Amino acid sequence: MSSKHSVKELWDLFLDGYEFGTESTRKTYLDARRRFDLFFRNPNELVERLTKDRIEQWKEFLLATGKYGQPTIAGTIMKTKAVFNWAKKQKWLTVSPLDGVNGGSFRNPSKDRVVTMTEYHKLLAACPCQEWRTIISLARIGGLRPCEIMVLRWSDIGVGKDGKRFRVFSPKLNPHEHLREREVPLFHLLLPELDKLRSIPGNEGREYIINRYSNREMVNLVQPFTKIAERAGIGKIVRPFDNMRASRSTEVHRDYGAKAESVWIGHSEKMALECYLMVMDEDYDAAFAGVRSVQSADKVEIVPFPSVTQVAS
Repeated sequence: MSSKHSVKELWDLFLDGYEFGTESTRKTYLDARRRFDLFFRNPNELVERLTKDRIEQWKEFLLATGKYGQPTIAGTIMKTKAVFNWAKKQKWLTVSPLDGVNGGSFRNPSKDRVVTMTEYHKLLAACPCQEWRTIISLARIGGLRPCEIMVLRWSDIGVGKDGKRFRVFSPKLNPHEHLREREVPLFHLLLPELDKLRSIPGNEGREYIINRYSNREMVNLVQPFTKIAERAGIGKIVRPFDNMRASRSTEVHRDYGAKAESVWIGHSEKMALECYLMVMDEDYDAAFAGVRSVQSADKVEIVPFPSVTQVAS
C-alpha cells in the first residue's frame, strides 16, 4: 500500500485528532515528537519510507546523546509506536517500522524506593489537613495515581453488590483500555480516612473528594508532598507517588496474586513486573527466617493520630 503522507502530517493529525485522557498525557506525546524530530529532521519525509533499521538508529542516537535515561527512551518508543499504529488504522501503512522494536526497560532501579508503613503513618501525622491525609492514603493504600485521586467522587465510594468497593476512573488511560475504569476494595486503612474527610462540615454536598486544588488536570502534588515528607522527618522521596503506588502494588501482588494486582492497581501484569514490583526488606527477613512474608498494609494495626479538627486546613 502506498502512502503519500509525511511524518509531519502524521504527527500533526495524530496530536490534533487523537482522544487523550488528559492534557498532561498529550504533553508526553509532544515530548516524544520533539525527540523524534531530533533525528528525523526532514518533516516532508514520507511515512512509508521509514524502516525498522532507521528506527533502531534513532534509538541508538537518543542513547548516545546522554540526555535521556533508558526509561525515558522506552516511553518515547512506546508512544511513537502508538502514533504509527494509528497510521496503520488510517490505512496509511500495512506494517509499522516500529513493529518488533524493543524500547528497553521503563525502570530505573536507582529511583525505586519502598515507602514503608511506618513512613506512611509518619506522613499522615505530618499532613496539614484531612484532605492531604486522604490523598496519601489513596496513593499508598489504594494504589491510585494522582490523576485518579483528583477525579475521585463521593459517588464512587461504596459501590459493588456489597458496598465494600470504590470505583476508580483513570484519565491517564485511553478510552479503549479495559482498566480505564476499575473497582478497588475499600482497604481497611483507607476507609477511616475517607470517613473522617466526609464528616467535616461542608463536605456533605461536595461532588469530588479532593477540593483544595482548582485545576484537577494539571495539579502538581509532588511539591506539597515533599514538604510533608520533610516535616515527617523522612526527607525527600524520589518519584513519591510512583513509589507509593509501587509499594502497594508489591503488597497486593504478594498477598492476593497477579490478577488481583492487575485489576485493583490498574495496569497489565507485564507492566507490574517491568515497572512496579519490588523486593521489600520483610521479604529478606522472611527468607532468612525460613517463613513466608505475609505483612502488608491491610494487616497492620491502625495507629491513632490527632483529631482532624486540630489540623489546620
